[in-house]
Amino acid sequence: MKNVHDDEQGISLIEVVVSMFMIALLALAFLPFLIRSYQVSGTNSTLSTATQVLNKEFDQLRLLQPASCAQLTSFRDSVVQAKDTARNVTLKVQRTFSCPTTTNQTGTQTMTIAVLNAATNAVVVQGKTLVYVGATP
Repeated sequence: MKNVHDDEQGISLIEVVVSMFMIALLALAFLPFLIRSYQVSGTNSTLSTATQVLNKEFDQLRLLQPASCAQLTSFRDSVVQAKDTARNVTLKVQRTFSCPTTTNQTGTQTMTIAVLNAATNAVVVQGKTLVYVGATP
């Protein structure tokens, strides 16, 4: 049978403190990765919400076709805001469109729709499309 000496009776306090220190160092090494992944996740959430708003705007624009210049101008000037609840970010829609210079002229014009961060006015996502402008009824 093996005799147990006084110095081999278990884990000492120093060993426990050293192992806790090593675990803390390991956790500290992973902290920047966790912070960055949290930031990227929030940015992706806002981008996803902005993309959904942009797609909804294009769907509403498709429902207007064929449209007169007055209908498209009314659509351009309407105010739309959305909120990304995950990050508490308010988004706003900005549309750019100009009617043909000749009244009763038909044809295509470019409409740009951008979704912006309302606090910073930074463009989150934007898209362009050609819109058919029909004759004014």
